[in-house]
Amino acid sequence: MELLQWNVEPTEFPQVPIPEDCPWGQKARAMGLAALYPHQVAVMDVCQRLFQENRSAFIFVPAPTGSGKTLAAYLPVLTCLTDDGPKSLGVYPTNALIDDQFSTLYRYADRLGWDRRKDIQILHAQALDRLAAQVVDPSRIDLIAHTLRSARVVLTNPDILFYLTFFLYPSVGGSLWDAVAYLASFDLWVLDEFHLYDALQQACLFWTIGVRRRIVRSRPTVALLLSATPRASGRLRRWAETLDLEWISLESSFRSMPPTPDGMTRVIQEPVELRVYPGDLEAWEDGAVFQESILPLWEQALQAQPRRRAVFLLESLADTLSFEELYRIRFPSRTVALRTGLVRRGSLEADADLIGNSAVDVGVDLTGDKKRDWLAAVARTAEQAIQRMGRIGRDGRRDPDPPNQVHLIVPGYVFRRLQYRRQQDVASTYTREQLFQMLRDAFVTPTDFEEAARDWAPVVIGAALHGYRDLIGPRDPERAGVWQEILESFRRWWGQDPQEALENFWRKYESPNPYQGLKQGLLSFRGRTPQVVLALRQRDGKWEPPAPYDLFWVLRKCSIEAVLGETEFLRWCQETYRWDDAEADLQRRALRRADPLAYVQAVLMAGPNRKVRLLIESHERSPKISLYRLRFHPCMYEEALRNGDGSLSQLLSRCEEQGVAYPGLLVSKSELARSDLPPLFESVACYVRGRLVRPGRDPYPYAGSMFIGRSAFLMAALLNRSGLSI
Repeated sequence: MELLQWNVEPTEFPQVPIPEDCPWGQKARAMGLAALYPHQVAVMDVCQRLFQENRSAFIFVPAPTGSGKTLAAYLPVLTCLTDDGPKSLGVYPTNALIDDQFSTLYRYADRLGWDRRKDIQILHAQALDRLAAQVVDPSRIDLIAHTLRSARVVLTNPDILFYLTFFLYPSVGGSLWDAVAYLASFDLWVLDEFHLYDALQQACLFWTIGVRRRIVRSRPTVALLLSATPRASGRLRRWAETLDLEWISLESSFRSMPPTPDGMTRVIQEPVELRVYPGDLEAWEDGAVFQESILPLWEQALQAQPRRRAVFLLESLADTLSFEELYRIRFPSRTVALRTGLVRRGSLEADADLIGNSAVDVGVDLTGDKKRDWLAAVARTAEQAIQRMGRIGRDGRRDPDPPNQVHLIVPGYVFRRLQYRRQQDVASTYTREQLFQMLRDAFVTPTDFEEAARDWAPVVIGAALHGYRDLIGPRDPERAGVWQEILESFRRWWGQDPQEALENFWRKYESPNPYQGLKQGLLSFRGRTPQVVLALRQRDGKWEPPAPYDLFWVLRKCSIEAVLGETEFLRWCQETYRWDDAEADLQRRALRRADPLAYVQAVLMAGPNRKVRLLIESHERSPKISLYRLRFHPCMYEEALRNGDGSLSQLLSRCEEQGVAYPGLLVSKSELARSDLPPLFESVACYVRGRLVRPGRDPYPYAGSMFIGRSAFLMAALLNRSGLSI
């Protein structure tokens, strides 16, 4: 197997003692801090200045892994000297990361005498479920309003923030307006892992913060954008200026620095031996690659150094679960921990090898007893490669024993570019900054979806304006000017009125009103697709806990055993998982929120046994809406070589009854293969019947790959920007 190899130097930051006369020094020392990194001091100084002068700003903070960004972000709140100081809202992309950050924050707040039950609160689905169990007949929005009203620091995810600020929650007796008003009381907004958001998501977050500044005049609005990417897009600066907020960048504060004369430095990223291998871009199967290429390397590593502990990071849930099962069979004497967004098994502190997916990237801190020294991961983008490399080597050692090893599998075109770079530059040792820049240069990123944001963000944001109008009260003379300022901000940003933006969007889609068919793909933060509640049976007969899954994933990856009603499914769950009545009620509430099409029992299929393929019907009664050659079609499925599957037919009938139709973008296999585009989104191999077949280009029956839902929108922008014909 081909490979490239580099040695990566450790990253060291100097530490600055906290001065005795520092106004907030006493509280910082009470938290157990004797010194800070320069960038932590820079964030603190800038925030203090902004709050003192009542100035609003976006602060771009490029924070490498292990650099203490959590402490930097919350120091202005934790060390505040007055009771009416700033309140902070932390926004994190995964619930696992929210829980991890809560533990870190609470350790500091506990030393200051904060009330854990009141001052720091978590606002995500599981926390709301726990709170609901303590209240009689609560509404979701009432629980959110209660959390926002009572806490000084709230940690939440962008999905809840989006539904709240775009008025998508059902209002119960004015609770929605109360919750949005309580949200406006937060002065410091911490947007972590900001590099993971696409342009449409960034636009929605910027708009929310800009509106807060308009509504709340007496206090500043300060937003910290924490990112693993060292440079911010020029688009973000322009957006900030359009919303009348300052743009402050602290890029220079985060550069790796040499040791200071007094020796007060700390290694935040240990040295690493990096090895890079080519993967198959056209048929990316994480589990197969790991089985064929990675496990033999791991066996060699164990023979040489049996004390090693590994972390394996795959992409899809299906491949992760299949690989875990294979790993347990192949290494029966090894302890295994599993971490995905839906399934958790085993303890990280034990002498265990960790298997996971993207939930580990931003939700598991592998330090101390949890540290690992051997990592294997797939990397579809430069940001993912950087994020995953940062999972190991965070214990502050200059010469770790055994040495840290990272094994990255990248798309073939990336490997070829890195190979060419290696031929031109024979250096075998790089700093992390140099290596990360080389990775960014190697991955193709033809667009950051700014074009997509220009098309769709005005429609999404415009849909929320009526909520702000009602919240502010246009009939109130004292606040009428605020509403006009919000409208003017919209016009300056997008160059059009909200109604004009809506009409232009309809016109581009060549349809009188496609909004109903598209709104679930647009009016959600990550893009919503039809959901089913699924209980997966593993090959050993054990059942995974039920959870909402994407319908298209279930149809492609599972052999369906039964489709049940809610009552029957929950009764089966109580018997299988031994839930008591309280747990059953809690689970029922959680599963209902997904608004599932059905409740399904299924077995995961793998490798050559996976036969489900997408079938697209195109005929006169099919609704056809176009944008840049993007097509929207009702999606139907058939299972090749498995005719007469009653359960599958039953599920498809449910879809048809409820009118499931989601946007889909069809790209021929040959065009995608030669485009050198990164596999940013999961696609579905599909068959086509009807007028979509193009003779001479897409031989029937196999036409290519289908991107579904939000992925269809974004991939359309990507392909059009690269000049491909679709």
